[in-house]
Amino acid sequence: MNSMSWDRLVSVKIADEWLPIRDCEAGWTFLQERWPRVRGASYRRAVATCEAALAGEVTAVAARAAFVVAAMEAGLQFSLHRDEFDFLEQKIASVARESAREEQNALDDQDMPMVRSQAGLSGT
Repeated sequence: MNSMSWDRLVSVKIADEWLPIRDCEAGWTFLQERWPRVRGASYRRAVATCEAALAGEVTAVAARAAFVVAAMEAGLQFSLHRDEFDFLEQKIASVARESAREEQNALDDQDMPMVRSQAGLSGT
């Protein structure tokens, strides 16, 4: 199989993890092995289009478009990226936001006993 790179990387969120899909082969593999239960007409069209692209019958752009439509139909979270760096920037920003959220939650938890005592409430 030839990979037929996509002109824009697609990342798909599965189980709290963003997975990069870079080409027709990766798209086809994802459709076969990682796709959720929602497998409607768009899913079948995406599989067929990726297979046709790998056989040289359609373009990689058509395969990527079919993959994205199937992702929308399945309700998957996905993003289109200019390149690998754009994907990595998104991933880093996501990790930074989560870390900041966890830090803020920890600070809020530390402040809660003080708020309770000032309000005359017990911690139990």
